[in-house]
Amino acid sequence: MKRHLLCLCLSLFLGASVARADKPDPDWRAKAEKVVGKKSDLEKLVKADATQAAAWIAQLAEDEAKDEDETRKALLEGLSAAWKAAHESDYPERMQAYFAGLDESAWRIRADLVKRQAAMRDEFISNLERRDAAVFQKIIPELDTLAAAFDQEADSYTASECYLILADCVDERLRETRADTAQALKWWQKAVDLRETCGVKDKRHDEAVARVKKLKERGADKAPDPGAGEAQPVPVEGAAATTIKTTFELLANPEQFLRPCYEADDLYPMWLSMSLQKKGSVFTFPNMDEPPTVVRVGSSDVRVDVDGDGKGDGEKDLKVPLTGNVAQLKLEIGKGSSARPWGVLYVTGVQKDSYQGIEMNLQADDNQMAIYYLGASSVVGDLAGVKIRVIDDSVDGVYGTVPKTFGNIGMSRDHYQPNMDSIVVGDAKRARPWSELQQIGGKWWRFDMQSDGRELSARQVAVDTGVLKLEYKGGVAPTWCVLKGEGQLQNCFYDLVEGGSKGVEVPTGRYTLYYGEVRKGKKRQQQKALIAPSKGMQNWDVRKGETTVVQLGAPFGFDFRTRLDEGVLTIEGASVVATGAAGERYERAWQCVPQVEAAWRKSGTKKASKAEKMARVLDNEGINTLGWAAAWFPLDLQMEAKGVEQVEVQLVDKKHDLFGKVESAWR
Repeated sequence: MKRHLLCLCLSLFLGASVARADKPDPDWRAKAEKVVGKKSDLEKLVKADATQAAAWIAQLAEDEAKDEDETRKALLEGLSAAWKAAHESDYPERMQAYFAGLDESAWRIRADLVKRQAAMRDEFISNLERRDAAVFQKIIPELDTLAAAFDQEADSYTASECYLILADCVDERLRETRADTAQALKWWQKAVDLRETCGVKDKRHDEAVARVKKLKERGADKAPDPGAGEAQPVPVEGAAATTIKTTFELLANPEQFLRPCYEADDLYPMWLSMSLQKKGSVFTFPNMDEPPTVVRVGSSDVRVDVDGDGKGDGEKDLKVPLTGNVAQLKLEIGKGSSARPWGVLYVTGVQKDSYQGIEMNLQADDNQMAIYYLGASSVVGDLAGVKIRVIDDSVDGVYGTVPKTFGNIGMSRDHYQPNMDSIVVGDAKRARPWSELQQIGGKWWRFDMQSDGRELSARQVAVDTGVLKLEYKGGVAPTWCVLKGEGQLQNCFYDLVEGGSKGVEVPTGRYTLYYGEVRKGKKRQQQKALIAPSKGMQNWDVRKGETTVVQLGAPFGFDFRTRLDEGVLTIEGASVVATGAAGERYERAWQCVPQVEAAWRKSGTKKASKAEKMARVLDNEGINTLGWAAAWFPLDLQMEAKGVEQVEVQLVDKKHDLFGKVESAWR
């Protein structure tokens, strides 16, 4: 079951699972041997899994050509007849004729080819989980040679198996942003052609056909190859670097600007937290050079240690008013000539507040205190007559930071949330993600990164551009959706929602999904979810003067993990995450945790168990017992599944507040 789920999970980003490199399964052969004398049963078996049937017909035909065996011959004849009835092709006759025509020299050549092909296939399968790029690159030259050799030897079936693996080795499922989709398309098409030549139109053939169609729709068959046309920004002739003098401004409230920051609203329980304990405890702002220190001097007396003695009780130390309302905390960071203003918005919790819709006491007491804070520092300047404001959303005291990622509460295992700075251009109420290359005042500028904010530097550049356009189906539309460039564009980030129906002009090159959000409601009643990429998600390539469409949203499904031990099926609640059409993930669901029903069935069958609801944390006792993180996901569900070795599971949320119906595939 684990291997089955692994292969399926790796391929979800395509909207359909891509062909797997399976060995002939001895268990499948054993099933076939049991029903070899029962025509209808054997036909059902062959029809249900044409891939295994094709693999065993090829293997049995080869073995029988070398050494006749009555039992094996009966199985081959039975499978051949069942194949013709179920799939209406002469594939079995083709394979038997092929092997019957090999002479002694051809058999020697084949033995070497088969041994080498099996080694490459096994190495590919063993690398599926860790996805080491070097291993895939090592496999490709050898397997490419073998594919051509099998094709030349007129073994179209085995040649197609090689091309299926080759295509996977360079496509997005396994190579993610380093994929070569142009080459993948060629090899997927070659696999399709060869499979049709030998008469094997199985699930792997159909999946390869679907992938060919998808890649062609995205223009992977056009020259130059996708991803090769990265923008090469060059300074405009005579354009010197522009120094932008800035002034510091602390934002007035969390929603002064709509910015690409999941926490930028009134829902303070998700803000960062100054965690203090008893009197004398301290908090130091993380991710900063020479960070300020906050000291709890008394039960309701908190101060910033300005004089640096660690006590917080000096004349220069800054008192932090604890009013229960969102307020500005302006202080100074850096020493000597690097000293500069900086600050945050902050608030303390109250006795009766809501956390994931659960009433909780977030008020401080003598033993603990949480002061929630949100990035609010900004610097304002003028670039070629256009006002710009850069906001330190990453809360590190640096403006134009390369984003950092963190495993915030509510994120599923091995997935992370970026913290990225933003920029407001002109009089806009909407901030853009900070980007090394930006279009301001109708011109393109390359900004220096990592400024302390006292001044910024930019140089006008000329760059080829195209358009990225978001098409989002179903559910609540995103408030922002950021794509990240690759290669030379790795520090470039663009919000597709900002461009509306026309799209956003961006430098040519390759882009991947990076960060986004969907939300609805107002103030404390808001519901929201963070959009994050899945591993192995597709890329989008932008060419000069062309529009590239990014399709996200419906149909919505679920990603999840399961385990089957001694007749008990466990669905891991903390792994349940809604997904979209492109494989995007909807993490950190706030006040809209999926209400999931789960059902299972024996693999290969259609009769399912009665659906059962996955419980959720619904009160503060549950949080106190299971922890704060448990409130962000359904809880684990155990279902009785006696007498089965492999199962398929489906999860359904009939009416999610943000997405409508969410229904996973059986997997």
